[in-house]
Amino acid sequence: MQSPTEYQRELLRGMDAKDLVGTMELIADDAVYFWSNGAAMFGKAEIEQAMKAKLRGHQGRRV
Repeated sequence: MQSPTEYQRELLRGMDAKDLVGTMELIADDAVYFWSNGAAMFGKAEIEQAMKAKLRGHQGRRV
């Protein structure tokens, strides 16, 4: 099991690479995500749709 820091690092690594498949492998089917703008996504399918949009605009930040 990954620590929260390791998970965040891997998630950002996938986003930096614009690797949707690799990024989605890190997300559980029943995950709930809350974005900093207050939006919430429920379940992997909904999160994947949001990630697609997020990856299109991701500029490559680092942890």
